[in-house]
Amino acid sequence: MLPILIIAMLLVVLLIVLGKKSVKLLPWIFAVSNAVLTLYAFGAAYFHPDQYGMSPILIFILDFPATFLGALLESALLPSDEYGRPYEVKSCIIYLIVGFLWFFCIGKALRWIITKQSSPADRDA
Repeated sequence: MLPILIIAMLLVVLLIVLGKKSVKLLPWIFAVSNAVLTLYAFGAAYFHPDQYGMSPILIFILDFPATFLGALLESALLPSDEYGRPYEVKSCIIYLIVGFLWFFCIGKALRWIITKQSSPADRDA
């Protein structure tokens, strides 16, 4: 849980440092942050299954509405009799793509809301 908090703090610092430019990059910042967390959670489960085998559940919760799409893709693309490490890698790829797209859309929506709320003088700067 500590690495997730560290990544969140780094994200906040990045947004503060970039200032107004960060609004343009917001979809990418959200999407890449989700991708990093997904790789971290699935990587921890892959390399240390005894300690972190359940860590992908954090990604399922984080990507909640999009998790349904990921589960549908997972059941459609992966055979039901497959299990183990190859299945984990394929699941990671599916949830990486779905989560990336989901958080990119969230970032676009937030950017639209922020730019609509700001004054016209702020948008030109």
